[in-house]
Amino acid sequence: MVFGGVFFCLLSGLHLEAQTTPSNLFNISADARTNAAALLAPDQDYRIAPLDVIAIDVFNESRLTKDCAVQATGKISYPLLGDIEIAGKTTREVEALMRELLGKDYLVDPVVTVTMKQYRLQTVNILGEVFKPGPMPLVGEKKWTLLDAISQAGGLTRGAAKSRIEFTRQGRTIKIDFDDLKKPTDPGKVIYLQPDDVIYVPLTPW
Repeated sequence: MVFGGVFFCLLSGLHLEAQTTPSNLFNISADARTNAAALLAPDQDYRIAPLDVIAIDVFNESRLTKDCAVQATGKISYPLLGDIEIAGKTTREVEALMRELLGKDYLVDPVVTVTMKQYRLQTVNILGEVFKPGPMPLVGEKKWTLLDAISQAGGLTRGAAKSRIEFTRQGRTIKIDFDDLKKPTDPGKVIYLQPDDVIYVPLTPW
């Protein structure tokens, strides 16, 4: 996985260290490259979560066009169909599901559009040597990057070990050099933040 010209490899199944030469990528196992790619995959469509609100529009069917709140169970309650589990799906996947369910017994070739109406509060945590550490809300559809988060936290302190920033997602951690975040890179390879990501900036050892 390439990020800003830097290669990452997975060490001990969990820990990644930055590599600065392309040839180093071929010195790690296929499993390590796969795990790194999974962790740092380009941003995907937002996945619906409990407490979100979605808008479902069925063309020419006003009784089936409504806003639906996602329950804590991950389900919505919908006319004719009852409870439908949608948590973890994208709006496109929900559209396909609704077309399938409505077309099965009720409508012929239904045209369904699903959009996000309201997002639950989602945060990432930025800790350590930044001026304003703590949780940072991810607002609406804005795509936040690591650099955005550090800037939002007031930037790095003088004592920050900027070459050893730790980024954790779903229990797996990589180390990132702050200077690499500022380099131009392929937009398709930018790391966008997801809810519950953790950014830790350690103190430089004196």
